[in-house]
Amino acid sequence: MTKYTRKADLLQDIQSERRRLEKNLARLPEDQLLLPGVVGDWSVKDLLVHLVEWEQLFLDWYRCGIENRLPSVQPVGMGKTAIDLLNQQFYIRNQARPLQDVLAVFHASYQEIYRVVQQIPEEDMFSPGHFNWTGRWVLVDYIAANTCSHYAWANGKVKSFISRLVQ
Repeated sequence: MTKYTRKADLLQDIQSERRRLEKNLARLPEDQLLLPGVVGDWSVKDLLVHLVEWEQLFLDWYRCGIENRLPSVQPVGMGKTAIDLLNQQFYIRNQARPLQDVLAVFHASYQEIYRVVQQIPEEDMFSPGHFNWTGRWVLVDYIAANTCSHYAWANGKVKSFISRLVQ
C-alpha cells in the first residue's frame, strides 16, 4: 500500500527519482547504453524501454478507468510469472528499436505520464475502488509503482552497472 497521502508529495518524488535516474544515465556514453548486463541480459536501452512500457501500461489502465472499461492487461492479480512474461514480451518487441528512438520515447513518455498525473484529481488518487481495475489498491499505488518507485529501482540498476564498468 502507498506511503503517499498527498498528491504534491507524489509529484515531488516522481520528479526527484526521475532526475536521479537521468543524472546517472548522463554518465554513460551512447555505446555503453547498448551493453548487456544492467538487469540480466538487458542493456540500459532495454531498461529504458521497460520503463516506457510500464508507464504506457499505466496510462492505458487510467484511460480504461475513465472510460469505464476493463484494461486488456489486468493489473489486479498479476503474479510474478505473468509480470515476467509481460516484461519478456516488452523486451522482445523492442529489440530492433534504434537507441535514438528509445531515448526520444523515454523522454516523451515521461512528459506524458507526468502531465496526466498532474491532472488527476487528488480525491481520485486516494479513493479506494475509484476504478474497477484497482482491486484493493488505490490509484496512487499504481502511479507510484509505474513512476517514482520504478525510476528508483532502475537508477539502482544503472548505478550498479556504472560501478561494474569502472572496475
